[in-house]
Amino acid sequence: FSKYDGILTDNDPLLQLPQKQSDDVFTTIAQEYAKLAPKARSQILKLYHPEINHAAREEAIAVHRAKTAAAKCNTDNTSSSSISTEELTRVFLVCLFNAFEGGLVYEQASRLNHSCNPNCMYTLNDQDSSIIIRSICNISSGEELTVSYLGIFLWSSRNVRRAKLQREKYFTCQCSRCTGCIAEEVASAIPCPKCHPRSHQHVLMEEVQWEDVNVSYCCPDYSNSNGDNDGVYKCAAK
Repeated sequence: FSKYDGILTDNDPLLQLPQKQSDDVFTTIAQEYAKLAPKARSQILKLYHPEINHAAREEAIAVHRAKTAAAKCNTDNTSSSSISTEELTRVFLVCLFNAFEGGLVYEQASRLNHSCNPNCMYTLNDQDSSIIIRSICNISSGEELTVSYLGIFLWSSRNVRRAKLQREKYFTCQCSRCTGCIAEEVASAIPCPKCHPRSHQHVLMEEVQWEDVNVSYCCPDYSNSNGDNDGVYKCAAK
């Protein structure tokens, strides 16, 4: 694929949560899932979710949340009470691991893995809930297609990115950017504090903010990092 090629379009989400939801999002998911035809249910359950009884350590937190919520839904005798607790647990896990903003779950787009150095981006259509996947660089044949799950946090430091993914997606990112395989981590670069001192309120000078002057940036260097810290920020001008 060449840069900005349209790679994939999913016009109809398998699952979509209504704008008006109950206070418990799991109850809403269960109610919407109960309305689906058997084919759509089967497609949802084919998406990735950890094994309920053999989950990895980080995923075990999500499994516990899903099992607790599924048991509560059936105990409360909601419209989904005809669905087994195990099936509801799997549905909740699929949503926890694969849903886009607004609880949208797609047959193809929801299969894309995360990278902090993604080669694709996605665009959600607010009108019809379709999604378009586009390349943001040249992609070679056989190369995995990846997107970012982080939103604006994509430009944050490694510890911040990993903490957000662990908290919301239940995994520790091992992408090329997080493991220090990228020589210059420009996406997390900041104006050098020594070359461009902040004010007493920790604010950059306006000309630096707007790059009206030559700005020297610091990039994190992970070469001596043990993988658990953010490395050392080094000024590219020095």
